Amino acid sequence: MKSIEEAFADLYNEKINNAELFDSEDIIGISHYSFKAGVEFAQQWIPVKITPEWYSGCRLDILVKNETFKYPASVKIHTIYSDKDIQELKGMYTHWRPIELK
Repeated sequence: MKSIEEAFADLYNEKINNAELFDSEDIIGISHYSFKAGVEFAQQWIPVKITPEWYSGCRLDILVKNETFKYPASVKIHTIYSDKDIQELKGMYTHWRPIELK
C-alpha cells in the first residue's frame, strides 16, 4: 500500500501523461474527482501476504478481516507490535489495513 503522497504523485502523473486534467474553472469537477479518488485509496485492503515497505516494525493499530466464501467478512481492530505479529496474522486473517493513513 502506498503512502498518501505516493498515491497522489502517481495519480497526478497519470493524469498529466494522459492529458486528462480538468479545466481550471471546473473546481466542482476537480473536488468530486479528488474526493472519489481519496475514498478509494482509504478503503484499500492489503493481503496479509504483503508487508508494505512503509511499515517500520513498531506498534500499529490496524483493521483486519477474514474474507472467505463460506462466511461474510468480519472486520476487527487489532494491534501489531512487530514483524512477528504480521506473520501471525497470516493464519487468522486474509486482509489488513492501517486505521490511520499517513
